[in-house]
Amino acid sequence: MKHSKSIDKVLIYFPDTGGYNFTPPYEVLFQVKALQNSGVEIILADSRTDNVKEIIDQNKDNLLLVIISTLIKYTSITISRQYTDGLKIAEYTKRNSDAWTLWTGLAASILTDKIIEKNYNNFVLTGISDNKINAFIESLRNKQSFNLIPSLVYKENGQINKNEDDKYYNSFKDYGNFDFNKIDLKPYIHNQTLDYIASNGCVNSCSFCSVPNIYCQHWNHNSIENILAHFEYIFDKYQEIKIIHFRDDNFLVNKSFIHGLLKTLEEKNIRFIWSAQTSVNILKNFTENDLIALHNSGCNNISIGVESGDDYILEKVTKSKTTKTESIEQIKKLIKSNITVSVTSIISFPYNNGRDFNKTLRFLMKLKLLYPNLSIYCTVLQPIPGSEIYKEIYDSIKDFSEDLLNNNKWTSVKKRHKLKKFESFYFIFDRKDFYKSLPEELGNDLKIINKFFSPLIKLRFRCRCTNLMWEYEITKNRIRKIKYKHNINSESILSDVGIRHLTSNYNYGFKSK
Repeated sequence: MKHSKSIDKVLIYFPDTGGYNFTPPYEVLFQVKALQNSGVEIILADSRTDNVKEIIDQNKDNLLLVIISTLIKYTSITISRQYTDGLKIAEYTKRNSDAWTLWTGLAASILTDKIIEKNYNNFVLTGISDNKINAFIESLRNKQSFNLIPSLVYKENGQINKNEDDKYYNSFKDYGNFDFNKIDLKPYIHNQTLDYIASNGCVNSCSFCSVPNIYCQHWNHNSIENILAHFEYIFDKYQEIKIIHFRDDNFLVNKSFIHGLLKTLEEKNIRFIWSAQTSVNILKNFTENDLIALHNSGCNNISIGVESGDDYILEKVTKSKTTKTESIEQIKKLIKSNITVSVTSIISFPYNNGRDFNKTLRFLMKLKLLYPNLSIYCTVLQPIPGSEIYKEIYDSIKDFSEDLLNNNKWTSVKKRHKLKKFESFYFIFDRKDFYKSLPEELGNDLKIINKFFSPLIKLRFRCRCTNLMWEYEITKNRIRKIKYKHNINSESILSDVGIRHLTSNYNYGFKSK
């Protein structure tokens, strides 16, 4: 093994998310808090804001360790990019310094074997590992054995060793009072919005999701005291922030926590607009009066997972925690409480002879007929290693594709193109006044298309027709020219994997650069 330096520096690096994630690197902030008394100098680097290769070069003489800290979040897009970028930085570290590499987070947990087999990677900590990093660094500095550090995977004498996994750990308990002043939040503010994480995990066991595996179906929240301190700091220092998006996996799990948090914020006169995501079975626990209270506290949008339009798929992958009828009931309840609604769904499962593809599109059509202002987020299934469905489909991790966006081999190009047409046209221009929500000049250019085709699209929805999309074909060139005129870039990777533009962040696919 290499020997450690007398003056030790630890670089914590948050790999590239490919531009598809605005969230601050909360994983890094937890780890900084965990290492505050470790006796090493901590250096932070985020691919979105820093040149990590320059930082490695500048500190290589005293660099003990590079921690590649990946997102704890189930998203194929971001984790695929973080995995790829993390490998590049690990290899660069190996070539240009004597530092070790340690992987943590979701990539470390679901791609352990793929990471540790690379000759330039040294250590992997799986699961929620913030409480183990101190002990690991101490062993590394003092050249002690690593065999007593739970959940650690490492190489020694040419052999790969895997220590026994530790029990589930709640990082909020010890490190929930992490310091925002360790980073500049300005690069993460988008549309006056900051993504914030108040809880982690989920009580559900959906088979397409890696969260049940990572969090063992536990859900935990940060203390109200810590959240209050964070918000006092955020709104005092960054007055441009007007909106908080709770980017939790399932924010509304504990109703008493939610009401307690909102009551405390009101007492402290901290008011802001906010949005969050939850599941249908959790939302059912909230009465209309509860939702009115959320709206009065500043809630303007709730995102719920309707997941699929196929009853068979809903029963199989969500374990019947979501049904189409219940989804409609909860959407109706939210709208009645003056809270706007976003719906998420997953399409093209490898079951039921692929019938869920059109069934889900037709269900989304029905929802748009009932509630034209719905924001829709629909993605082609990309099985994530560590999820139940991945284990079902593939025999082992050896079948894993290096690109997580290419491991769905059963969805044809034709189907993907069909989904793109719904993304870029039908689920936008069905709203007769959509053009009014855009900048005036852009809206005027789209006005005729919008007003003329809106009733035809609604007729298509009523007929539940997913084929012969002539409306799209005769307008696509005109819309392309309008986008070009206004310097609007249609991000191809988002379109390739599903309907992702229909969110506030992407302004329905009509956001100028």
